[in-house]
Amino acid sequence: MSALLTPEQVSDLLGVKTQTLAQWRWRKTGPKFQKVGRLVRYSPEDVDQWLHEGGVAS
Repeated sequence: MSALLTPEQVSDLLGVKTQTLAQWRWRKTGPKFQKVGRLVRYSPEDVDQWLHEGGVAS
């Protein structure tokens, strides 16, 4: 199991603002995410899959 990524790490990886990730979560258009308590985390595999599927949030 790989370490989960923070929104800041995914933001740097994708070149978008953390606020954009928050909007994508609300719209359910970005990479899959998990809640760990109150924290948002991303699986690197889910981010990679989202990118390979087109990686474009509308």
